[in-house]
Amino acid sequence: MSKRIIRVSGKKIIPAVSKIKGSMLTAVLSNGQTFYGKLDSWSENSLVLSDQRQHRHSFSINELYEVVFDQISQA
Repeated sequence: MSKRIIRVSGKKIIPAVSKIKGSMLTAVLSNGQTFYGKLDSWSENSLVLSDQRQHRHSFSINELYEVVFDQISQA
């Protein structure tokens, strides 16, 4: 089973993450900071991640540069 790294930015973020709720992803902010965690929820204006310490982080779509996640291909 192969994996592909998917990088999504801009207005494509919400449609992409709506398919992967509960999956792990990396949020890259416009200032270069990165956060890794499980996608808990999203709205058209924000994303909420829980990191590995169970701390919740909320990000405005405007402050996100991109999100990066693994997509398992269907063989």
